[in-house]
Amino acid sequence: FQEFHKSLARHGHTPLVLGNGQHGTYGGLGSKPRLLKAAIEKGLIKTDYVIFTDCWDVVFASSPEDILEKYLHTHGHGDAPIVWNAEKNCFPNADLASQHPETESPFKYLNSGLAIGKTSDFYAALVEMKADTIPDDHRGVDGKMVEPIDQNNWMELLCGGATWMKLDNWCEFFQTLTEVGLHELSFKGKHIENVVTKSFPMVYHANGPSKENPVTKLILNHLKL
Repeated sequence: FQEFHKSLARHGHTPLVLGNGQHGTYGGLGSKPRLLKAAIEKGLIKTDYVIFTDCWDVVFASSPEDILEKYLHTHGHGDAPIVWNAEKNCFPNADLASQHPETESPFKYLNSGLAIGKTSDFYAALVEMKADTIPDDHRGVDGKMVEPIDQNNWMELLCGGATWMKLDNWCEFFQTLTEVGLHELSFKGKHIENVVTKSFPMVYHANGPSKENPVTKLILNHLKL
C-alpha cells in the first residue's frame, strides 16, 4: 500500500481510494464493483477516463498521463474498450477459459485488479453486471464463509456481455506477476522488459501469491520503491 502511493506521488498523483471508510466500506472482493459504481454516481470520479486498480499489490512504473496517452494512441478517442490486465491462470472459474479470446500469449485470462477505460463504459458494465446485488463476504445458512470474487463477474462480462472489453495479453500496459519467473523479465535497462511479450509494462500487479515472489522484490528495488 505504501509503495502504491509512493509510485503515484512521484508523478504528482494522489489516488482516490475507495472502501477506506471515507468512500464506502470494503466488504471483500465482491464489494469492489459496488464501490466503483457508487463513486461514479456520487461524482467522485470527474474524468472521462479512469484507471481502476487494486491498491495493496500494484505499483506504477509510468505516470497515469503516459498510460492514458498510450491507451488513446492504441485505441483512439472514440469507441475504445475497457482494457484489463491479463494473467496466466483462469481463476476463479476455469470453465470460462475456453470463452476467453484466443491468443498466443501466456497471459490469457482476465484479472480484475487493474484496468483502464472510459468512466461511462465502466458504469454501463457495472449496471449490466448488477453490481449492487453482489454481496459482501458473509456466512451462509450452513455457517460457511461465502466470499464473492468480482473477477468472476468481470470474466462473465468479457465472455458474453455487451460492454466492449479487451485483455492486455501482451503486457503493453500492465504486468501481472503470478507464475512469472526471472527469465521472463530483463532488468538491464532503465525500464523493465518482458522478454516473452517484448514489451515494457507500465504498471506491475503482484496478484495472488506473487507478493512473496523474488521477482516482485526485484521490481520494487528497480523502481526504487
